[in-house]
Amino acid sequence: MSNEMLERQISELKAQLQALEAKLGKEPEAEEVTPEVLAIMAAAFSSFLGKKIRIHSAKRLQSPYEVVNPWAQQGRVFVQASHNLR
Repeated sequence: MSNEMLERQISELKAQLQALEAKLGKEPEAEEVTPEVLAIMAAAFSSFLGKKIRIHSAKRLQSPYEVVNPWAQQGRVFVQASHNLR
C-alpha cells in the first residue's frame, strides 16, 4: 500500500472514531412517564390493593445492564484472573 492510501485510510478511521465518540458521549434522553401511563399505573395498583391510590411521581430506573462501572468491571477481571486453574 502506498503512503497516500494509508493516510487516507487513517483519516477515514479518525472520522469514524470521532463520530462514534460523539454518539457515545451524548447522555441518553430520559423517557418521561406520561400522564396516561401514570393513570394506568394508578388504576392497576388501585385494583390490586382494593383501595383508591394516587401516584405523586414516578421515574424510569436504569437497567443494571445499561451501566457498567469500570472499577467494578476491572475488579471482576482481577478476581477471575487470580483463580488458578489446574
